[in-house]
Amino acid sequence: MAHWLHIDSPTKMRKREKVISPLIIKRAIAIVVIGIVLMPQPLPSITVKEEQEMAREFMKIVLSQFELIEDPVINEYVNHVGN
Repeated sequence: MAHWLHIDSPTKMRKREKVISPLIIKRAIAIVVIGIVLMPQPLPSITVKEEQEMAREFMKIVLSQFELIEDPVINEYVNHVGN
């Protein structure tokens, strides 16, 4: 038999198998858990109809608390600044 061909016994093969360290397993689990926790969650959404209703309610509150200015010069200025 050639010197480069060597067949190990089953007991020697078992000794050469790598064992995964419990620390590596714990770290892998921790990384997976952190990844799941930090994944962005879907945001709750509202429908267009719900948004329109919210806008109506908001405008009712605003108009009940503040005076609406209907001066064309001021409106033109505000619209110009807003663009």
